[in-house]
Amino acid sequence: MRTPEILRGESWHEPAPVDLSAFHDRAVEWAVKYFNKKPLEETMVGFFVLAGMGAATILHFQWDGVEEKDQAAYALRKFMQNDVIDAYSFITEAWIAVAKKEEAEGFDFSVPPSQRPDREDVLIITTVLRNGETKMTRFGVKTYPNVLPFLPPTKKPRLLERDDGLGTAEDMAGRMVNFFDTLEESEKRFKQKERKAKREKRRKQ
Repeated sequence: MRTPEILRGESWHEPAPVDLSAFHDRAVEWAVKYFNKKPLEETMVGFFVLAGMGAATILHFQWDGVEEKDQAAYALRKFMQNDVIDAYSFITEAWIAVAKKEEAEGFDFSVPPSQRPDREDVLIITTVLRNGETKMTRFGVKTYPNVLPFLPPTKKPRLLERDDGLGTAEDMAGRMVNFFDTLEESEKRFKQKERKAKREKRRKQ
């Protein structure tokens, strides 16, 4: 696994005890600022803001493929068992697919968002306190692909409107969520999600 980079000069004072809304808004503000200044070719993936001992520190994890992503998630989850961390924000661009309530019956949860034609490109900021309190914000990302196929974009993407109130970390499962869970709890949650997806798939067959 590659050693995570500490973003020097990007930390800030974070009063203890950590206030969920205040810390989350500071993380959102930082994420928007970074997104707007990052190089055109860079995707904003793998940023963590860790709050503890009166400071907020930003780490950047980089991975190439599933194996390195698993290693990064394992290392971070293990580190989070250290009581000096009171809260974290996970900041990443991602593909998502959302089922509206009236459409949920026919939504195939077994297909990952990256393979869905209705996927959306978003920037997500998820903040979690050690006591389980959670806040999430999403920005749609407007991209400008090159008119010529297979070439990188020529215009920087931009963020669309801010969307809050997207649920809690308890609603989510996977490698990169619920980092205050133990490794065993995370594995259990992930398997539950897999079983639910398989049940949905069988029900539709």
